[in-house]
Amino acid sequence: MKKLLFLLLSAPLFSSAQDSCSLKSDRDPYTKEVRLSTGLIRLGDHKFSAEANAKEIDLFFALGGDALCFNDQSSAVVNFSGTRLRNTYRSGGTMNCEGFFHIIFRNTPETSYSFRRLFEQRIGVISITNGKQTVEIKLTEEQKDLMQRALSCLARDAKGLIPAAQ
Repeated sequence: MKKLLFLLLSAPLFSSAQDSCSLKSDRDPYTKEVRLSTGLIRLGDHKFSAEANAKEIDLFFALGGDALCFNDQSSAVVNFSGTRLRNTYRSGGTMNCEGFFHIIFRNTPETSYSFRRLFEQRIGVISITNGKQTVEIKLTEEQKDLMQRALSCLARDAKGLIPAAQ
């Protein structure tokens, strides 16, 4: 009976749900820096990816449909589920007309408040605008969980990329 109870209690240790962090690691061919990536996450017609290196954390959106032009005046508004709270982020990428939008945070030993908020609270809607056009990305419950887990793992593991102070 004790063995059966032990097996039942240890079953969650062997399930695949325990390995919720599946970040990809690679080396930049030019700078030789290690980069961590969540890989592409589909958000309906759009794609999302988050990468981290020793200097920054880059949230990358590839918007589907008609190509939108973004510049440094473009912004994203993130509304959180179940609350009226929202954060606004400026475009951190270069000017482009391919529908690529970047939100960039510095990778520091202490996670910034605005980045921490993205994985501590569930994201409901992301509205990306260039001043003339707005694209709204409404997340399903599965996408909310997936994005929250991915950003949480990236924030935790990105601290390990920062070189130790000498």
